[in-house]
Amino acid sequence: MTMHVHHLRGCAPAPLAHYLKALGILRLVSEQVDVTARLWWQDEHACLATTLDESALIAFLAETYRPTPMVAPWNGGSGFYPNDNRSGLEAIVSSPHPRFSNFQAAIISAQELVAGREESPKEDGKNQLIAACRARWRGGLGQWLATAIVIDQDLAPKYPALLGTGGNDGRLDFTNNFMRRLVELLADDGVATPQARHLAHSALFGVATPGLIAGKAIGQFLPGGAGGANATTGFDADSLLNPWDYVLMLEGAVQWTATVARRLGSGGVSLITAPFALRSQGAGHGTAASSEDAPRGEQWMPLWSRPTGLDEVAALLAEGRLATGSGPATRPIDAARALARLGTSRGIDTFQRFGYLERNGQANLAIPLGRWQVTARPDIDLVDQAAGWVDRLSRACRGDGAPAAWATAARRCEETLLACCRGSDPRHRVALLVALGDAEAALARTPAKARDAGLRPLVRLPASWLAALPNESWLRLAVAIAAQQGDDLPLRHHWHTADGAEFSKAADVEVVVTHRAFVPDAVAILRRRCRHAGAFNLQPGHHHAAGLADLAALVRNEVDTDQMWSVVRPLLALDWTDSVPLTVPPARGDDLGQLAVAGLLRLAHAPMPLPGAERVLTVDPAILARLLAGDVPGAVAIAARRLHGIGLRSHFVSAVGNRSAAQRLAATLIVPLHPTGLATLAARLTRPQVDSVIAH
Repeated sequence: MTMHVHHLRGCAPAPLAHYLKALGILRLVSEQVDVTARLWWQDEHACLATTLDESALIAFLAETYRPTPMVAPWNGGSGFYPNDNRSGLEAIVSSPHPRFSNFQAAIISAQELVAGREESPKEDGKNQLIAACRARWRGGLGQWLATAIVIDQDLAPKYPALLGTGGNDGRLDFTNNFMRRLVELLADDGVATPQARHLAHSALFGVATPGLIAGKAIGQFLPGGAGGANATTGFDADSLLNPWDYVLMLEGAVQWTATVARRLGSGGVSLITAPFALRSQGAGHGTAASSEDAPRGEQWMPLWSRPTGLDEVAALLAEGRLATGSGPATRPIDAARALARLGTSRGIDTFQRFGYLERNGQANLAIPLGRWQVTARPDIDLVDQAAGWVDRLSRACRGDGAPAAWATAARRCEETLLACCRGSDPRHRVALLVALGDAEAALARTPAKARDAGLRPLVRLPASWLAALPNESWLRLAVAIAAQQGDDLPLRHHWHTADGAEFSKAADVEVVVTHRAFVPDAVAILRRRCRHAGAFNLQPGHHHAAGLADLAALVRNEVDTDQMWSVVRPLLALDWTDSVPLTVPPARGDDLGQLAVAGLLRLAHAPMPLPGAERVLTVDPAILARLLAGDVPGAVAIAARRLHGIGLRSHFVSAVGNRSAAQRLAATLIVPLHPTGLATLAARLTRPQVDSVIAH
């Protein structure tokens, strides 16, 4: 038995019509002619392995293919009511070809159930008609019904988004159009026209063929062919359709059978559990809008590179779910996290994301929203730790009275969470950390509302964040600042007031950080701490003090202080218990020379004994006051006198600098220095053999 491999370049992962078309041809070939057929995805198209060669495959569609019966008598426009277009239905009923025998039986059954109605039923009448259809229909017709409509525990119909609202979208009934497309292709006698054979070849193999039909409805499945405003070089354009695209698309759609499940812990809410269906989320794609309401949600279509038979595809769709550590994925962020931790099986390589969104007015279209690889991310635990906090914020934003700043912050967090799940670039994790800090800042600006909404500050983020971020000067400095331990006033209290693990409703004078920039915020913290206790009262924490090279880079203005300062806030929430110190580069010779003034000031604020010193200095607020006034010479003179008082003679007692330099020197005092760095500075700046160039 010879197997032929067909590259179905007309069946791409997107748009949705072309994806479903690939599944449709696999199902039809497997069920009706070759049970050994296999399908997989390669180079942006589907591949089909079958015993049929190309001519036999086209002949199957043209001569022997038996359409799956699909009717929707509960819908207006379905062909069963006096004002409907009945051309397709009547042609199929009157056709002598045996390929339509099942379809004819389905139409007769539906006509019996309609029972002479003049218009489609509404509300209870519609529900009763659907129930009667469920009781009577079996086989392919029953499978169509199970895909278009599911019944919840209250016996109310629910509509999976893939087929609109029960096989229609407004007055556009998918089944009526399906019948009319069949008649256009197979004529009245059930045999394909010569043009239909060419169109079948085009639909499968992507070869351009004249004869596309204009002005035919397409629905949500093929946005690029729907026509409308700006669809061509003119102001408007008509739709263009290959009828086989429509026919094979619906043949593929009937495999996506949905069910209804009752979610525990949510008041018994019934949820449609269509294969890989998710709630919509305005994040992770270029046209996302925070105000967009997409009640039909999203669906993520699996792609696989291993030849797979119909039974395996059916099993995949029957399972049809993604799972995180806490349960089934219900949102795109959950799905992305599941994929990042290999939360799928059955050989899926990629998912094509589609959103059922309103575009081009109020038309619902299946919009491709990007591709998601099934690839393990070693740092996905970090995303999981943040996702719960972000999810609570997002839910609070949906409530009445939530500040707009919360919604903006939540959406930014969601975007960065998705970016972390998509790739392993450390910059994505930096962006997530910054977004978390900014979101906490938004909550801290309205602490009473945050408390009432049950939203809490960031707390106990895993220390493994440090290994997932780029080990650069700006990060090492930020870590050194955030890890500091305050005696009776934690450093974090300068960012927001906390009452235990919650935001405090009352304002606090200790909150001085305004996110203006590193220098003014750092200066504000130091001034506040001096007023609070007469000293900074900060100790290096968990061996995360900065090295001389990083301090020198900060003094030389070579550090991105905006980036550094933006991550300090979320780093304050780290659980430092088991944190591993970052690797600190050694200082160069010129680093020591450029640290002369800053180094002397730092020695005068050392929180530990210095080599050769008789005792530990207490912090003199006068040094900070001189720097903030722009008086560099005065600050250096005080520092030199105080060092002299503990037995360390400075090799210079004066320096010059403008007001900006003085305030920057003051801000650097918030960065704790490693004890070895302090010892090096003491040895170089207070011993006789210090280089005269350094002293100068």
